[in-house]
Amino acid sequence: MGRDIQIDGKLLWRGARVTVKDLPLGDTVVVLVEETGELVQVSIVELTPRPSEREAPLAAPLMQISTERWSRAAERAAVARAILAVEQGRNLEVAKYAEKLGVSERTIWRTLDVYRSIGTTSALIPRPPGRKKGARVLDADVEVIVADCIDKHYLKREKPTLKHLHDHVAAACRAQGLDPVSRGALKVRVAAYGKLRGARKRLGSKRARELHAPAPGHCNAERPLELVQIDHTPADVILVSDDEFREVIGRPWLTIAVDVATRMILGFHVSFDPPSSVAVALCLSHAMSPKEGWLKEIGVDGEWPCSGTMEILAMDNAQEFHAKALERGCEEHGIEIRYRPVGRPHYGGHVERLVGTMMGFCHLLPGTTQSNVKAKGDYDAEHHAAMTLSEFRAWLALQIVSNYHLRAHRTLDVPPLVAWKKAMGSDDAPKSIPPKNALELTVTFLPADTRVVRRTGIEMFCRHYWAPELADLLDHGKSTLVYYDPRDIGHVYFRSANGVLVEAMVTEKDTPRISINEWNRWRQRNRTVSNAPAFVAKRDAGLLANEDRVQQAVAQTKAARRYQSRLRRSDPTNARGSRPTHDTPEADITGIDFTRTLQTFEVLQEIE
Repeated sequence: MGRDIQIDGKLLWRGARVTVKDLPLGDTVVVLVEETGELVQVSIVELTPRPSEREAPLAAPLMQISTERWSRAAERAAVARAILAVEQGRNLEVAKYAEKLGVSERTIWRTLDVYRSIGTTSALIPRPPGRKKGARVLDADVEVIVADCIDKHYLKREKPTLKHLHDHVAAACRAQGLDPVSRGALKVRVAAYGKLRGARKRLGSKRARELHAPAPGHCNAERPLELVQIDHTPADVILVSDDEFREVIGRPWLTIAVDVATRMILGFHVSFDPPSSVAVALCLSHAMSPKEGWLKEIGVDGEWPCSGTMEILAMDNAQEFHAKALERGCEEHGIEIRYRPVGRPHYGGHVERLVGTMMGFCHLLPGTTQSNVKAKGDYDAEHHAAMTLSEFRAWLALQIVSNYHLRAHRTLDVPPLVAWKKAMGSDDAPKSIPPKNALELTVTFLPADTRVVRRTGIEMFCRHYWAPELADLLDHGKSTLVYYDPRDIGHVYFRSANGVLVEAMVTEKDTPRISINEWNRWRQRNRTVSNAPAFVAKRDAGLLANEDRVQQAVAQTKAARRYQSRLRRSDPTNARGSRPTHDTPEADITGIDFTRTLQTFEVLQEIE
């Protein structure tokens, strides 16, 4: 059958009339179902040749066929089977059954042709009288006008209405002296373009493919941590600064990872920074690390047993997912990176649906932006914003461990936490797959920079960090690689002289335990105090006053030096002018008239 398939070829698929839209790819082909306008990817073995239009089988379900019509079809099928069973003398058999049924021999032969090509009883069901469904009776010139107007005035990105199209068709028909078509007939011809083909011109190829293109294939996983999906989204809530001012900042970004087999949320990361490889790394670090201590640190009471290294990490094709640091970190721990096929977002459906669920939770918070402008209405999100980033992080963690993980998933029929425990072991003793070294694994995905170890320690972000192991690196005089966590400025990591990973703590006791982003914003706010108008005016006045003071000192020094020079020229015996030499202690200075000298100096200044 594969050699007979051609573009726009007319075939049958499960009794429905279809048109081939793409050449076979392996053992499948994309066809257009003419009755519904849907594109479907089907197996080649399910396709059969289409008989003539008058002999095409019914597409209606068998149970919807009346008893009378089905009985007549069964009688014809029995006759066909009886005649085809005869190898010789079929002409006599055809004549006998034609006389028996009271029909012509030609009718019997047509029945044999249909049954031989299709082989089903439903193919012999008599067609109802009257005009066939889908038959077109408009004048050929009118059909040309309709097709031209649909292309010019309807299939456009501005998405004109059917009424707008009908007005153009009616005007074009009247201009040529033809009767205008009805809106119903026009609607049938618009639908004949198919949902996908029409949507491409009205919505664009990408949006049309998302709405109407076939979406075969999906992701499956049989065991926990076999397949993990990760993605970003802006959270539908506005947050405020994490300080005493609590100023409005904006919407944070959420990066979240989900286990496909159990639908457990393995980890997440929230930040005001746009999506980046750092956000992905921090989310993976959180997903693979044990969370008991972290939950206690943020004040959340709940059970979150997920930890361990995943086998496959599924992501879309965004730039941040192609960072070399991320690829190297996954290779280091044996994680296979799998990117979604381009233009096939349904391959990430699990995490996409999870994102929608989490945003639904956010719509209950003060300062929510809702999912769109229409849903938001006149609600002032910035005015009602009340939560800080750290508060939102703790709220999200509690929402996960006390709500999402404990509600029955519609696909699993059990809560994700139950599915995880069942898959990992007994309910009484849940097990996880802990990494060999949680700190080593975390640091693998953290950003890093080189720093020189000095006597005061490591300097980063205008802070100093110290650990006793740094003393062994002072004599090296070389830069060392320092890892830092953008979520907490209070510590950094480095490797000691023997290669062991060590944590260095900040030495300034007044340093708050906040993210680097918040730390930079806090420092910027403090620096703005010095830019107050009163301070700026005083600094400018002081600058000008000091400049005048310097210029006066320079002028007086130059005048004194010129006077000294003139005295040396008038009295060569005194090499330094009127001032006595220090190397002649017996020099007599009683004869110097200081009053006259001072008057002469003042006169010289007036002359200048």
